[in-house]
Amino acid sequence: MQAKQTENLCPHGQAALKFRKIVRRAFRELRRCGVTEVMAFNSATNVYRLHQPKMPERDSQLNVAEWME
Repeated sequence: MQAKQTENLCPHGQAALKFRKIVRRAFRELRRCGVTEVMAFNSATNVYRLHQPKMPERDSQLNVAEWME
């Protein structure tokens, strides 16, 4: 059971990567609607954190930033 919990917190784990598409789409759609880059990024980070609530906020931001590159 401990391995699964570790996987969920790993920024490159399978559980985190399955949300990459969702997070990137949220960012892209918000930008397309004219939302500023900062607001779209913050919203995408919130989407990520809804799926990974135990992930520290800073780590969530770093993961989302990496995916936006």
